[in-house]
Amino acid sequence: MIWQLGMLSALGYGIDPLSILVPFLIFAIGVSHGVQMMRAFRSAVFFGLRQQLGRGQSAFRQLLVPGGWP
Repeated sequence: MIWQLGMLSALGYGIDPLSILVPFLIFAIGVSHGVQMMRAFRSAVFFGLRQQLGRGQSAFRQLLVPGGWP
């Protein structure tokens, strides 16, 4: 952070302090998607899918269709 704000400013390049938030936002989105995927996988287990591959495919389909359908 010191490098971003201090060194770049000294060299004449400006940087927005809000850009420091970008890594945290990416991390939060990744955690959120991971939680959604695990919940979908767990619901497939409760519905009785025996094969791990089938549970993974079912979880992927549950999240892909609402998020990727135009």
